[in-house]
Amino acid sequence: MQLYWGVMTRHVPLAGESEGMIQNAMRVASETGIAGISDKIVLVAGLPLHSPFMVNAVRVLILGTILARSSSGGFANPAITRVQGRIIHARTPKDARDKLLAADGEILLCRVLTKDFIPIVRIVKGVICEEVSEITDDDLFNTNPDLVWLTHIRRAAEKLESGLTVTIDAEQLLVYEGSV
Repeated sequence: MQLYWGVMTRHVPLAGESEGMIQNAMRVASETGIAGISDKIVLVAGLPLHSPFMVNAVRVLILGTILARSSSGGFANPAITRVQGRIIHARTPKDARDKLLAADGEILLCRVLTKDFIPIVRIVKGVICEEVSEITDDDLFNTNPDLVWLTHIRRAAEKLESGLTVTIDAEQLLVYEGSV
């Protein structure tokens, strides 16, 4: 592929699932400077990964696609204003705990962040809240010093599906698709 004009190839780690392969490709393109935010990446692959067909899919991915905007948010550590992870939808703290144990989810998405969610906030990287946080910014900071959070994202549960890998940017108050 390197012999074709305009084609830049990079070796990426072997992934065990389609979503992981896509995220690896986006991460490597971003880290190596091949592509920046809002650049297009063409992914040619056999999907699902264990498909008998070598190539059966061509996808155009936009690096850093904005999925949602917030009007409020914050971060506990000024060195960590952006985090990546998979979304876990939860209506209650028990629901969040069960889902976090069953799957790899690092970003909690809930309607209202109540004090009942504090044990969950301790173990996640980020929080996306559709409405308000009843936990003060100081309490969030003291609960998890590496936490990044966004609140007041209308219809976040509709826009952001469970299991989707996203990047939360508390400085820009944005949720990006994939790892940016």
